[in-house]
Amino acid sequence: MTKAPQPKIRDSIDQDQFLTILSREEALERFGTALFPRHLPDEQCKLADALGRALAQDVTASVDAPPFDRSNVDGFAVRSADLAFATEGTPVRLMLNDEVIACGVAPTRPVLWGTATAIATGGPLPRGADSVVMIEHTQRSGVREIDVRRATSPGQFVSYAGSDIAAWFQIKFLLVVVLSAVHGFWARSVRAFARDRGVAERRARDRYGDVPQPDRRRALAGETDGRLAKF
Repeated sequence: MTKAPQPKIRDSIDQDQFLTILSREEALERFGTALFPRHLPDEQCKLADALGRALAQDVTASVDAPPFDRSNVDGFAVRSADLAFATEGTPVRLMLNDEVIACGVAPTRPVLWGTATAIATGGPLPRGADSVVMIEHTQRSGVREIDVRRATSPGQFVSYAGSDIAAWFQIKFLLVVVLSAVHGFWARSVRAFARDRGVAERRARDRYGDVPQPDRRRALAGETDGRLAKF
């Protein structure tokens, strides 16, 4: 029985094996050789048809998502400085502006000192406001006033413009296409590698078993080409 060569004691102490590095060119050459690279056909396809496939080209966002600062909760858009000392025992009273901001409604009135504007989840933050207080932490006091029982900090319950996807951000090719993420890029079609249906069929069978119709298509939608990327 042949014994494996033992490292020299001096080498083990100095850990020289960790100090030996390759040049960039040699590393790329070894990496490429190990991958057995080959040409894969690609095609321009609708976004829905790209689900579970690998991108063949980068996808670049043309706009910010969200395109404006928006509220994450139902409540009131406020100035955090107005509520610095608000507590359960000593609530702060604010005057309500005469508008309600919902999704798709552009604010028309700024939030000035001592005022607040009712806002729904997803509504654009009005000018002057820097945070949102949840409706659960407020109480009506008359027709046009509310008592706020909790302090806020700048940015609280606010998603800033571009916080999900910033304009000119890229999804790099060779990554698995995630339908919801690429949809945020306002892309109607992408260039993706052609699906190897045989690979997808085998992977779906291994993961889900024998899937009856009509669930078979849904199972296959979760499978990618398999040779470049996978979930």
